[in-house]
Amino acid sequence: MRVLVSILSTVCAALCVAQQRPKEQLDALQRQTVVLYQAGKYVQAVGVSVRALELSEGKFGPDRSI
Repeated sequence: MRVLVSILSTVCAALCVAQQRPKEQLDALQRQTVVLYQAGKYVQAVGVSVRALELSEGKFGPDRSI
């Protein structure tokens, strides 16, 4: 679970480097993921990470290489 959260957060942050507004949204989701994870709320953390991933895919497409 920990690895999944880390991977999703890293991917989301990396995908939004070139875009300011989506980057701010994704950064906020990443911060929320970290807070939830550190509080032991793993299921909620994964849910937030999934939302960030969906936002990234919607903006950049599912096949964007990092």
